[in-house]
Amino acid sequence: MKIIVTGGAGFIGSHVVDRLLTDGHEVLVLDDLYLGKEENISHNAENKSFSFIKTDITEQENLNKIFNDFKPECIFHLAANSDIGAGAYDMSVDLKRTFGTTIAVLEGMRVTGVKKLVFASTSAIYGSLSGKLSESSGPLLPESNYGAGKLASEAFIASRANVDGIQACIFRFANVCGPRSTHGVFFNFIKFLKEDPTQITVAQNGKQAKPYVYVLDLVDAIMLGWQGGKERVNLYNIGNQPIVSVNEILEFILKEKKISNIKINYTGEPAWPGDVATYVFDDSKIRSLGYKPKYTATEACALTAKQLIHGV
Repeated sequence: MKIIVTGGAGFIGSHVVDRLLTDGHEVLVLDDLYLGKEENISHNAENKSFSFIKTDITEQENLNKIFNDFKPECIFHLAANSDIGAGAYDMSVDLKRTFGTTIAVLEGMRVTGVKKLVFASTSAIYGSLSGKLSESSGPLLPESNYGAGKLASEAFIASRANVDGIQACIFRFANVCGPRSTHGVFFNFIKFLKEDPTQITVAQNGKQAKPYVYVLDLVDAIMLGWQGGKERVNLYNIGNQPIVSVNEILEFILKEKKISNIKINYTGEPAWPGDVATYVFDDSKIRSLGYKPKYTATEACALTAKQLIHGV
């Protein structure tokens, strides 16, 4: 199958690209390298089934031309401002990079007749809902611009599925960890400890706890949902167990860096406005298709700390 992957040079997108190529698909990556890195996909350069175009996909006329020239059968839309904190104070960031990119992709599909879409959504659409969150949980009241952009994107995808007859698979990711990440709690802790190994600042009290999915397990789940989804719009939570706290992640990192005597300064405040401290996913729907992560959330976090620190 001929597939376009937007955001395909990013953390998650590049792993999706690797899997699609391994499975025998022809892949065109579109990425403006705002957060993505060409080095994440450069190992595919000699693969005749792989190509890359550096481009801003919100430039509609150019995107339509790319769609027309490549003639994709499916779009994997992973382009977004995945650094939630970066968009907290500037609505234009997520308006363009999270929501605007989706509108551009949907318009390109409409104009060129592409009928299949895979969309990367997020747990952030649930806001601070309590309890175990399933695909039918609500009301959906996101607390970040990023979550709002993803929820608006889901709504427009549902609309175009009705109007244009496209089939969509929407995946609501829990927190994702693993190699090639460019931001987030692991990235920040490692960066700060490199600058000063004697002390570190931790948001709130460090007890914020979330489900973490290892990126290759996430890719497995995406492939299962994409191949198994039968509805016009298929919704899937992709989660993991147990939830892991910020303090536990810091412990994994300190262990790998062999730091035992450090001052921890707790801020008592969220890392950014809209940061949801704790949530739990009900991922039984995707598990019913055969999703069984290789790593628990705790194992995924320990492995990620090791990989990011030692490059293994």
